[in-house]
Amino acid sequence: MAAVDQFEPHWSVVECLIEEILEPELKQIFAQTSEQFVARIAVWVRQQEIPKFSITSARRDEFDVEENVDVRLRFQRTLNPERHRFSIQAHFAENWRRNLPAQLHVTGDIDTSGKWPRFRVLRSSTSRGRKWGR
Repeated sequence: MAAVDQFEPHWSVVECLIEEILEPELKQIFAQTSEQFVARIAVWVRQQEIPKFSITSARRDEFDVEENVDVRLRFQRTLNPERHRFSIQAHFAENWRRNLPAQLHVTGDIDTSGKWPRFRVLRSSTSRGRKWGR
């Protein structure tokens, strides 16, 4: 994703992306382990991290689990002002030790021409590597 056109979107776009795309992916991965997850989410613009919030697979009042997923969201403008690209990278702290997916990478685009943003996933993959992918 080209660093020049990266930006921080409105908070509602971030929330919708997490609810519609990220949470189902994390729940599917962590269903293999029967463990809870607490994901720390941040938007990245170039090399700057903009922390947002954490989400959990447990009920809202059960934050006893320490953060075990680090999520980086990136957004990029396109020539069409109503269409943006997104990238989600998630790194799971200890999954690689158990031979489970250690990273999630999802790319797609966002159509903001309507009342609500519409997301389209173009690629979704997991890997077992320990280091952040590019």
